[in-house]
Amino acid sequence: MTEPDIMEQLSKKYIEVIANRKGYFVLSGKDYGTDLHIAKAVRYNNSFCETGRQVHIQVKSVVETSEHLIETVNKIRYDLRGKNYNDLVFRIKEESYIPLILILFIFPTDPENWLQVTSEHLIMSKCAYWYYPDNNSELKYVNPKSTKRIEILKSNLIRLDFFNYIFDYFE
Repeated sequence: MTEPDIMEQLSKKYIEVIANRKGYFVLSGKDYGTDLHIAKAVRYNNSFCETGRQVHIQVKSVVETSEHLIETVNKIRYDLRGKNYNDLVFRIKEESYIPLILILFIFPTDPENWLQVTSEHLIMSKCAYWYYPDNNSELKYVNPKSTKRIEILKSNLIRLDFFNYIFDYFE
């Protein structure tokens, strides 16, 4: 596999681990601009039952020194492919039942630091942030062959409580 392929797979597994740790699960399906489908289940009569609620995730991976990434103290600017940005906008404009969220995983420059395993720890470096277009602003489609610079707040860091927060956000 190429390094971008490895980064993508590691990013997806990271998101799955975060979801699974809090009791959410990943559904598989055809990829039409969506990398992961996260579903919510609740305890019901001594077992679990799906709630029917989902979020879809579009995963992007980049090394911290990429020319498509600019980090400041409070924000991350990332040049997202126009096609991928349009997928996010489409879900909002069409009032889709299932929201589509972008998760950007930023890796260290040195691939040797991406994943480390010891007898005590499994460590994945560096971090991931989520982005959802502000539907209070005027959302416009862009040329699918261009890029759209998006701004992600650093407060949108993916933490263990991310899926609890995001499911509440879209309730």
